[in-house]
Order: sequence, then C-alpha cells, then structure tokens
Amino acid sequence: MSQQYANTALTPAKLLAVNVNGLAGESKRKAFLQFVMDSAWDVLVLSETHCGDLAVAHQWLKEGAGPGKPWLGLHFWALGTSASRGVAVLLRYGFASTAKIEYQDSENGRLLRVGWERGPGLRPSSVLAVYAPSDGEASRSAFFANGGPLHSALLAGAGASADLFVGGDFNCKLPGPGAAADAGNTTSDAQLLQSLMSAAGLVDVWASVWAGRSRPQPKAEDSWTYIARSASGTRGVRLDYWFAPHALVAAGWAARCVHRWDAAKPSDHAAVDLAWECPAVAPRGVGRWRFPDSLLKDTTFVPVASEQLNTFIQQWQPQTPQEQAAPARSRWDCLKRRLKQLAVQHLHAKSQQRRQALRLAGAAERLALSLIHISEPTRRS
Repeated sequence: MSQQYANTALTPAKLLAVNVNGLAGESKRKAFLQFVMDSAWDVLVLSETHCGDLAVAHQWLKEGAGPGKPWLGLHFWALGTSASRGVAVLLRYGFASTAKIEYQDSENGRLLRVGWERGPGLRPSSVLAVYAPSDGEASRSAFFANGGPLHSALLAGAGASADLFVGGDFNCKLPGPGAAADAGNTTSDAQLLQSLMSAAGLVDVWASVWAGRSRPQPKAEDSWTYIARSASGTRGVRLDYWFAPHALVAAGWAARCVHRWDAAKPSDHAAVDLAWECPAVAPRGVGRWRFPDSLLKDTTFVPVASEQLNTFIQQWQPQTPQEQAAPARSRWDCLKRRLKQLAVQHLHAKSQQRRQALRLAGAAERLALSLIHISEPTRRS
C-alpha cells in the first residue's frame, strides 16, 4: 500500500450488504453461510434478519453452514422480532482482532454501528448496518432527518475521524448514474438521505462507480436491487446501497460495486457487492523463484550444471552499458539466471521421464489384465 493512502483507508476488503429477508429457516441460513464462507467476505452487513433473541443468533452462527462449519468471526446484532426487522454485522475470522458496538438501535433493530482499530497511527474503521422503515415516506423522512436516528449513528464512535462504510436496505430510490434523468422524481425521504450522507462526506458507491460517459451503462435489470410484483406488473428499483468516503471513492478505491441475486436465496433483494482495494498497489507478479535444494544431491544434474556454468563464466562478456558499468554484479546476475534455466530444464526433463514411465507401466498393466481375461476360459475348460 502506498504511503499516500496508508493512513486514510480501510484495509483492502470485500464487503457485502444484503437484505436476507429472514434467517430463521435452517436450510436457507446454512446455504447463505456456506455462500459467504466460500466467497471469503470480510465484512457482512445483514438487514431483515428476523432475529429477536441474542441466544438464537449465537446458536445460528454456532451451527453455521452445517456440521464442522461454524461461523468463527466476530458478530454483532441489533435485534428486531422473529418476524421483522433486525440488522447484524459479521466480520470474517482474522479480519479484525477486536471490534466493538459504537451505536445500537436496541428498540427497533434498524441501526448497528461497529468499529475497530487498524493499528497505531492508522485511522479507525467503522461499518454501519441500516434497515430503514418500509411503512411510508413520512417514517423514512423522520429516520433520515437531521438529528434523527441515522444522523445519530453517523456521529457515534470515532465520528468523522473514522473511515465509515454504511450499507443496507434504505427502502427509498436514489438517482442512479444518469442522475439528471431522475432528479425531478426524487422523493423527500431520498433527498434527506442524500443530504445526510453528503454532509458526512459519504457517497453512493454504486452510482459513483458507474457514473461518467466513459463507463458502459448497466442494463436496467442489473441496476435493480428489489423487484416489486403486483397485479399491474413487475417493477424493479434500487433500494440497497453502500456509502463510503467520497474522497477515497474518487481516488479509485472502489474496485468493484455490483448487484448480485445469488447471496441470500430466496430473497426479494439483491446484495450489494463492494470490493475495496488500494488503487496504488502494483499488480502482483509471479513470485520469487527458489532453487530446489534437492538438485544439489542429484548426480545427473550437478556435474553437467557445473561444467556448463564454468564455460558460461569463461565466455561471458558485458554487452550493455549497464553491464559495462558494473561487470562483476552483472556477471553474477547472469550466472544466476543461467543456473535457473538449467534447473528448470532439468526438472522438466525428469518430469517428462516420470510421465513416460507411468504411461508405460499403465500400458503393461492393461496388457497383463487383458491376457488374464483371455486365459480365464481356457483354465475353466
């Protein structure tokens, strides 16, 4: 990670915000936990957990994806009832050694903020799980209002000194990448939500990632996170979001932000998948090659390699200005490259010999079996 970003961003991570539409069903819950374990999500924000008892929540994660597959990471809950509401934050085992609840809506189970320290001199990180009211624009407006529940959660914990990620089901439609087209249709609750997030320095990650003329625009169905079905037809809207620090999103930290419907089947919501990566990290190479020590005892390799390396050293001459400027170091570097080449060639040849021997042994075994089968009728007769 470059020093430019070292103290200002969450450790590179995979984040998932998903309305699970209840986790009481055992088969659905185990399938969901198997999915998130296989995909190695670092931060999970769950809404509509339908969990009203902390002991039940602990039992769910103890059972995990099935026998021998418990959830081992940290987990935090704001309880709803067994039939509605409830949010949770799950952190992958090893992602954060310690974390604590910074804000909890213990009355309605709609908000839960969890924070953790990243180390000396580094900014703390927090994640806020949200499940906004679904019973009308007026309820959501009160929820999103300045001084309301969501505003209080944004100010909790380390406040603006932390890198805050807000995810969940907000139950209102925000403008997408084509914001100008949607601007006139924005409802009052959506306007309050936008104002609140903007004041906190946060931005709608999905809309930001897909904004700009240079980006191919997503298909309509790929922009939905909720499908409403009624007698008049089917209507898709975007209700689920990740909000993250605007400066970091603008700097390119949001490597991917997409919607996916495979996270919590069956659910009427798509999950929001966010990959958070430092834009200054160089691509990882093939890794450092190590000389196999076993070749030092290989009597078919050592004599041949020694002879060829001696000849190589005697014949080597500096060819480039860089080699002429430092001939001793350059000769040593070239000698190491030549040794690697000889070792790789020798190991490849031995591998080919082993494969050929196995093929011959297999052919001999098949021939012997066929002869046995041919002779069986003769012995019976």
